Amino acid sequence: MFKKNKLSFLVLLLFVFLEVYFYEGNLVLQISITILEYLFILFYFIFNKELGIAYFLSFSLLALGQESQFDPDVVSYNFYSLRVFGFSFNILFSVFLMSYLMVTSKRIKFFKMMDKNVKFISYFIIYSFGVGIFYVGLSLNFLDNFTKDLLTYSPFFIYLYLLQFVGVNMLKKIVIYSFTLTCFNMLFSFIFNKTIGSEDYNTYLLINSFTYILPIALIVMKKEFGKYQYYLLCLITLFFLINGNFFLSAKQIIIFVFLCVWYSFNNRRFRILNFSLLAGLYFSSELIFTFFINYFEGNFIAFKFSQIFDLFSSSEVRSLAYSRTSMGNLIAEAITLFNYSLNEPFIFLFGKGFGAGIPDLYGYLGPWAGESGYAMQDLSRNDFHKLHLPIYEIFLKSGLLGLFAYTYLLVKLFFVNEKYSLIYLILFLTVFYVNKEYLMLTLIFLKIAIETNTKKNISEFNLSTNQHL
Repeated sequence: MFKKNKLSFLVLLLFVFLEVYFYEGNLVLQISITILEYLFILFYFIFNKELGIAYFLSFSLLALGQESQFDPDVVSYNFYSLRVFGFSFNILFSVFLMSYLMVTSKRIKFFKMMDKNVKFISYFIIYSFGVGIFYVGLSLNFLDNFTKDLLTYSPFFIYLYLLQFVGVNMLKKIVIYSFTLTCFNMLFSFIFNKTIGSEDYNTYLLINSFTYILPIALIVMKKEFGKYQYYLLCLITLFFLINGNFFLSAKQIIIFVFLCVWYSFNNRRFRILNFSLLAGLYFSSELIFTFFINYFEGNFIAFKFSQIFDLFSSSEVRSLAYSRTSMGNLIAEAITLFNYSLNEPFIFLFGKGFGAGIPDLYGYLGPWAGESGYAMQDLSRNDFHKLHLPIYEIFLKSGLLGLFAYTYLLVKLFFVNEKYSLIYLILFLTVFYVNKEYLMLTLIFLKIAIETNTKKNISEFNLSTNQHL
């Protein structure tokens, strides 16, 4: 992978094995292993900055993160969750790496990787910070919610800086190896019966940050893998999908539909055929969804398929907002946010910044408090913080101006026919703001997309020039 491919792969494979095997294990042993992992990264960082940062990125994204540790009864101190005096050691370590590099590396400019997407996220964070302080000062935003947003978004600048020290070829290797190791993560989880529970008491394989986009990546990145490696990864993923062990969210199911639409628009040679197939899928959607609902009957995945089917088949969207489903929650947030903003023209135009929340105007949001939706204090305050789609968050924090800029970028990205840009688009559209790991993953795909598209444009320009000459 890095300079010694086999050794690097074995190191990361060992890391994945330890993450899974000691999940819910002895806490002292967990902490000891995690400290050794950080010391390992520090050792490599001293002798090779790029290699040390590459291992730090890999360990952070392959760790069993937020999605695997939502159960309050499960205590774990792994590479993701180790804390010192209440602070994430992962963040403290990344601050140390950045500080050291800023002192010792004079040639690197902080904003070297500045395309439109990087600029937008940077301005959005800075703007939301300033507006949030203003509203906290007026006691219209709560300070603890402001702090939560600040801690969620501020690592963006740390990762943006660290990524300047890692070449695009190294990042591609991190991505390809990590998808492979995510399949090993599932295998280890299955073999050792290390699983996570859900609200319906089904159990699923342990999840890392790459799990969310693994199925899509295997569809669009076939050429990035070796032939036998690719088919093995597909076989493993398909096996766990068919058996219902792979947790499939409603967002991931919708992403498959999104992928079909994207492919139809960006593949000119077969555009008519693709749109014909899409039309056929649309008119047979009831049969398709019914098949999957029946196939996964008794599993939470069937519930996810039924949610999406209800969304597309219902003639009354407002009725879905009352349903206790994740899709219903998204609809409820959209209706509540839009009507709240209309009644607050200044917020509609300029947003409320960090710490922003919305009142429960119609009683849609309250039932979700204390569960996976919102904190219990949101209910008592009638101020529901941390909405569940980036587009809602951006509109609430930066208003109509921010929403226009975000939508413009999404439309531009949609028509870029390149696999790394597509995965960046999916992350940017769905989860980039959820936690620091998804933020890191989004930036990695963005940097690869920027440099890949830049080289592609240069090659096309040189070819066109040579033809004219």
